[in-house]
Amino acid sequence: MIGTRVKETLLNKIMKKIKEEKVVIEKANQIDKKYYNMNISIEKLAKISEELKKQNGKEKAEKDILVIHNGNPYITYIVAIKAIINEINMKICVREAMLGTNLVLIKIMREIAKEMKIKANIEIERSIEIEEIKQERNLDIVVLGDSSVYRLLLRNRIKNVKYNAKTNIAIYIENQQLEGLKQNIIRYCADNLMEIEVYEAENVTEAIREIKADNQGEKVMLLTKEKIEEEMVREMPITVNENILKDFEKEFVKEEIL
Repeated sequence: MIGTRVKETLLNKIMKKIKEEKVVIEKANQIDKKYYNMNISIEKLAKISEELKKQNGKEKAEKDILVIHNGNPYITYIVAIKAIINEINMKICVREAMLGTNLVLIKIMREIAKEMKIKANIEIERSIEIEEIKQERNLDIVVLGDSSVYRLLLRNRIKNVKYNAKTNIAIYIENQQLEGLKQNIIRYCADNLMEIEVYEAENVTEAIREIKADNQGEKVMLLTKEKIEEEMVREMPITVNENILKDFEKEFVKEEIL
């Protein structure tokens, strides 16, 4: 674990380099946007960096860490910085999403860490196979967001897997005419460091059935005109026709996820 002054120097140098490479980051972001509608803000990365300066470090992990998430570059930035600060070797699997932007950010962070002689190796993985994970003996796995990945790992008897439900929200929107609203919610979640799972069921009853089967503690928002019986959602973190986003725990920078 690096000291406070070294951490501040690290983050200052990384942000200086990010600002210098702004054009490169924006070009990578534009290419990624052909497939994923997300704008990356240098100002937001700077704010995240300031939050990370306030965090206490942890003892060096005994094992390497694999983080699997849906490619949000802000989340990649946070987990990579935490790994460098704590001198942890980490692989980050972004599942093919926002690959160019993620690669540019990781390249900058690795370059500065090497320059400062900080012993932490950070790698980006486009995707990762179950058999490849099974062969790893010195690896802890953290899944952020998509609970289906977590369930897949458990079904394949992968050990040392941790799932963080606080970073995830599941939604069902009944009316196809609300597609614009759905896209706005998806963008809002991405900008506020939340992962989102959208359920495309035939009706709200089917959606609730699917969510119950999948839910690992994520909060759920249902937008529907149908009446929902109380027993259908008892003991589930479900809200109906209410905007829970403004109250959602989005202080992800402060989460102890590693």
